Amino acid sequence: MAKKVQTRKFVLFCIFKFSQKVGATLSPLPHAQTVGKYLKRHMKVKYNEQEKSIEINDGLKTSYLILGILMLLNIFNAGLNLYNINDGQLDMTGYTWIFVGVLSIAVLIFVLLQKTTLEKIPLNQIKRLKEKQILGRKRFSLELQNGKLRDLTKFNTQSDITELKKMFSDIGIETN
Repeated sequence: MAKKVQTRKFVLFCIFKFSQKVGATLSPLPHAQTVGKYLKRHMKVKYNEQEKSIEINDGLKTSYLILGILMLLNIFNAGLNLYNINDGQLDMTGYTWIFVGVLSIAVLIFVLLQKTTLEKIPLNQIKRLKEKQILGRKRFSLELQNGKLRDLTKFNTQSDITELKKMFSDIGIETN
């Protein structure tokens, strides 16, 4: 029993240290809200006239990296748990691990094939600015010529949305 407690403490310690390195937080402390407000105010989408490209600095690459690592960890964990099943008898736990593994594989494939994290996108690669409304919130993404989507995050106020649409229409990118 003591070994399990030590293992759990070690795992939580490792997760906490990793989250500190990538600048995340695991607790809803007041400084976490300050970090969120900072990121919201300083998310930058700029048009570079010299290179004729859009530059996006929003930390999406780090988020997708963490998502990918977590999905690989889920797949590994599901495979390990399914490997340890005795005599090929599946119970509810086995079916749950199959579901988790298949869902993690599907999410990983979707992110790899449909999403991109480019931070500098040439204008000739951008097809249009896509707007979706999910659960009452507007979500924006850039649809690229190769069919992938580049999500644009941190647009919460109406003035941010209006400014974004105006910038893209001034550049000559289709907005809907």
